[in-house]
Amino acid sequence: MADIGTEVIHIEHGDWDDHDDMGPTSGDLAARLSDLGRSLAAFRTDLAQDLHRTTLLVYSEFGRRVDENGSRGTDHGRGGVAFALGGTVQGGRVLANWPGLSPASLDDGALAVTTDLRDVFGEVLERRLGANSAGVAFPGHAYAPVGLFP
Repeated sequence: MADIGTEVIHIEHGDWDDHDDMGPTSGDLAARLSDLGRSLAAFRTDLAQDLHRTTLLVYSEFGRRVDENGSRGTDHGRGGVAFALGGTVQGGRVLANWPGLSPASLDDGALAVTTDLRDVFGEVLERRLGANSAGVAFPGHAYAPVGLFP
């Protein structure tokens, strides 16, 4: 690690807004997810000596609908996703209040939002960056840790 004093880096990667030919094992989304997986594995390998000092979040601020559209894809929905990687992340778990896929559990055909991304970010701010209160970053939001760290 360069040890240049940098505490936060944000990288945006576009082109995830597919509506057709999504996969599950081939197609545009499957190819992008495979690339993401390889990139995260390489990141972990490259930072092996410093992984204990690193927390990486990968997230999407919007989800997809559950039903397939006419072009073998899905349209915009609600429930998104976040992945956390790092030496202190208590990994290997799915942190969610899974609503299920029954029509009654869906939000207008999409997964319901069960975890607020501000809670994920807030936990990183407090536990990894030493912020006194995540509420300062998210005024008006009642922060609740999601359990990323032991």
